[in-house]
Amino acid sequence: MLTDAVVLGRYDGNWVGVLERRGELGGGESSGLVKGAAKTLVVAPGLIERPYVFAGNDLPGVMVSTAVRRLINLLRGQAG
Repeated sequence: MLTDAVVLGRYDGNWVGVLERRGELGGGESSGLVKGAAKTLVVAPGLIERPYVFAGNDLPGVMVSTAVRRLINLLRGQAG
C-alpha cells in the first residue's frame, strides 16, 4: 500500500500509473513513477469543499464546516 502517492491513470487490465513521493517535506524529497497492476482497485478521491455563494460570505467569522472542525480540533473549543 502506497500512502503518499497519486494515480496518474488507469489502463486496460487494471494497470495503473502511480507517482510515488518519497522523503520529508522541505528536505531531500524525490519521486518515482511506478507501473502497477491491481486485482481490485479502490478509488478514494478525497474531498473538495465548495462554499456557498451568498451576500456576506466574505465577512470575518463566516467559514465552511471543515474550517470549523479544524478550529475545534486545534483549540479544543465549541462552535457557535
